[in-house]
Amino acid sequence: VEESGWDSPGLLAKALIDTKTTNPVLIFDEIDKADPDVLLALLSLFDPVQNKTITDKFLNVSMDFSKVTFILTANSLSQFPEALKQRMHIIRTPAYSLEERLEIGLTKIVPELTSHSKLPTNAELYLKKLVQPLSEKLILAEAGVRLLKRGLVIASEKYARQIIEQTEHIN
Repeated sequence: VEESGWDSPGLLAKALIDTKTTNPVLIFDEIDKADPDVLLALLSLFDPVQNKTITDKFLNVSMDFSKVTFILTANSLSQFPEALKQRMHIIRTPAYSLEERLEIGLTKIVPELTSHSKLPTNAELYLKKLVQPLSEKLILAEAGVRLLKRGLVIASEKYARQIIEQTEHIN
């Protein structure tokens, strides 16, 4: 479920209907960024006594969530109510090391950005030079590489603008 849709009316009911199965897996990415009310709503979903007859207030439909497997990702559990944490199986995964970030940036992100763009070949070298400083700056900000990718996308857009401006000055 996309970050922007956590609190969309009827979201869970629609997800359950769309799966067309009685035992779906629903994945919520970065749930820690959701409104606190969403986390409280998960309490009843994870309660085996209540989750057989949850009523979606928007659609006014009762649904059985007892066979649903929920996977939630979060960067922090600090906003999670203690009762919710007790109803979850928490699996902690380590953050990428600096070396892993560099490898991902150089071998995956930069080639992906340059292969999908019409930037000149020297753009790849320009972006590769940015991988290490960006990785070092962002290592404390997140466990993954989303911000690294976002930083490289912004850099490639800036590089493209510079090329366009230089071309306009020549013409």
